[in-house]
Amino acid sequence: MASVIERGGERAACEIDPVSWRVAQTLTAVCYGDNGLGLPTNLTVPEIETSHTALDMLSAHIEVKRCLTERGDDGGVLQQLKTSKAYDCELDIAGIVIRADSMLVELFDGSFAGTDERDDEMTVVREALDVRGLKAMAIWVRMVLAARRLLSGLPVTDDAAFNELDRFAVRIRDNQIQLFGLLLEGWQSLAEGRPVNAKFRAVQVLKLAEESIAYMRDNALLLERAAYLRNTSMVSVREEAELLDISQTQVGGAEAWMVALHLACAGRDSDLAAWMSMNRAGILEPSYRLFARLAMHCLGEPATRIRKKLPVRELSRYSLRDDLEGEGERLFQAGEVEAVDTIDHIEIRMFGAFRAERDGFPITDKMWRRKKAATLAERLALGMDALVDRETLAMELWPHAEFNSARNNLYSTISRLRSALGPTPDGKSCVLIQNECIGLNGDYVKTDVRLFDQISREVLGNRTGARGPHLVELCLKIEQLYAGPLYVPNGCNPTYFLRMRRIMQSKFIDCMIKGANAALEENDLQSAIWLAESGLRQETAREDMVRCAMRVYSAAGRRRDIVELYSGHMHHLREQVNGVPEPETRRLYERLVEGRLNRVLVER
Repeated sequence: MASVIERGGERAACEIDPVSWRVAQTLTAVCYGDNGLGLPTNLTVPEIETSHTALDMLSAHIEVKRCLTERGDDGGVLQQLKTSKAYDCELDIAGIVIRADSMLVELFDGSFAGTDERDDEMTVVREALDVRGLKAMAIWVRMVLAARRLLSGLPVTDDAAFNELDRFAVRIRDNQIQLFGLLLEGWQSLAEGRPVNAKFRAVQVLKLAEESIAYMRDNALLLERAAYLRNTSMVSVREEAELLDISQTQVGGAEAWMVALHLACAGRDSDLAAWMSMNRAGILEPSYRLFARLAMHCLGEPATRIRKKLPVRELSRYSLRDDLEGEGERLFQAGEVEAVDTIDHIEIRMFGAFRAERDGFPITDKMWRRKKAATLAERLALGMDALVDRETLAMELWPHAEFNSARNNLYSTISRLRSALGPTPDGKSCVLIQNECIGLNGDYVKTDVRLFDQISREVLGNRTGARGPHLVELCLKIEQLYAGPLYVPNGCNPTYFLRMRRIMQSKFIDCMIKGANAALEENDLQSAIWLAESGLRQETAREDMVRCAMRVYSAAGRRRDIVELYSGHMHHLREQVNGVPEPETRRLYERLVEGRLNRVLVER
C-alpha cells in the first residue's frame, strides 16, 4: 500500500504544476499538521521562483499558530502579508484562515475591544465550512469565535469548541494545538465556576508542555493560580502569601499577575502596591491582559484592590461588564485606609502536644516560618503572668550558641512570632516588650496552661469555698484540659519545660484525688471512677493516687480491679525502685480485700 501511494504521489507531482502542488502540500499541513499525514514531501518538484498569494497565506497561518503557542504573539507574520484574500470565490480557504488568525491574534496583542461584525461574518463562514465537510477549518474558526466570546466576558454558546479542537489535535498528532485547546478549556471552566476542572486542565498542560512553548506554560501557571485562589480558604491563601518573594523586579507577565492576584486575595494592599509598581511592565504586558482580566472577573471582590492600583487610562481594558458597577465612587478615593488582618484571640494549647490557633484556625509551620518561633511562643505562654528577660530566653532557646549569636537569633525569632500571631484589633502587638523583658498579651492570648492553673488553684486552694458537686465539676474541667503531659520542644534547653511538666502533672493528680473523694462523698460513683482512672492514666507510682483508686473501686464493688491495681503497683515498685508499697497502702488493700472476703464467708 505504501508503494502504491508513493507511485501515485510521483505521478501527481509530474502531472500537476509546481505551484498547485506546493499549495496542496501546505493546505494538508494546515489541516493535518506536519506529521506525515499529508501529501508526500520527499518528491522531486521544481522550485517555485515567484511568490504565490495562497501559498504565502497558508504558510503564514502555520507560522502564526507556532508563534502564538510559543511566544504569545504572531511574530509579525500577518503584517508581512500583502493581502488577506487569495481567490475570488465563495470560500477562499487561505483568506478564511488568515482572517481567523487576525481575529485570534487580537486577543494577544492588546488590540481586542470586543466582538464585532466580523464575528457574525465568521459564524456564517463556519456554517459553510461545515456544509462542505471542511472539518479542520471549521474547528479552527469555531475555536477563534469561542475564544473571543470567552475573553469578552460573554457566555460561550459553542461550549464544545475547545474540546473539539483538543480532540482533533490528538487525532492529527499536533501536540501544541492540543495543549492550546486544553488551556482554553481550562479558562472556560474557570469562567463557568468550575475551578477544580480549570486547575486540572492547567496541570495537564504543565505536564505535557515542552520547555520550547514557554508562553503556554506560563499561561497555564496563571490559570492554575487563579483556579487555586478561587477554590481555597482565605486562611490558606493568607498563609501562603507570607511565603511569596515580593522583592523580585521586572518579572514576566504570568509571574507578575500570579503574585498580584495572590496578594489581592490575601488582602495585602501595601505589598500589592509595591509589587505592581516594581513590575509594572509585566502587569501591563498585552499577551496576558485578557487572561488576567478574566481571572480578576472570576475572583470577584479581591480584584478591586488590583484595579485601584492600575493606571486610569488602562482601567477599562482590565474590566469586564459589571466589574466597575458600584465601584465608580470608590475607585478614585484618596486616603483609603488599608484593611488590616487583625485577630480576635490566639489560643495556645500545650498539654499533650503543642497547638496554636488564630481565630479558630491553626497556625501552621509555614506561618511560624521558624520552629523556634513556636518554641518561643510556648516558653512565653508558660509564664503568662510574668515577662521573661531576653538573656534567659536566648540562653534557653540556643544553649550551645554564643551569647551574641543567640541574642541576634532571638531578635529575628520575635519578629517571626509577631508576624505569626498578628496584630490585635486596636493595632497593638500580641507580643509585649518592656525594657529587656518579653511576654504575651494576656488580653488576646489564651492558653490551656493558664486556665488549668486558675481552676486548679480554686480546687486545691479552695479559695472560693467550692464543695460537693461544684468541686467535682471543676475537677472534670481540669481532666478535660489536661490532654497529656506538658509538651517539651526539641532543640532547646529543656530544663524549664521539664520542671513545669512535673509541677503540672503533680497538680493534676492532686485535683483528680480531691475530685474523686468529693464524688464519693456525693455518691457520684461514675464521676469518681472517671476521675480516679484519669489520674491513673497519667501517674501509676503515686501511693495516694493508688489508695484513692482502690477506695473508688471498693465503693463500686470492683474487687478484681483492686487486686489488679495493687498487684501492678507492687510489680512496678519492685522492678523500678526495688521497693514495696507504703504501709498505709498495704493496710488499705488488706482491709478492702480481706474484709470483703470475710463478709462473703460469713454470708455463706
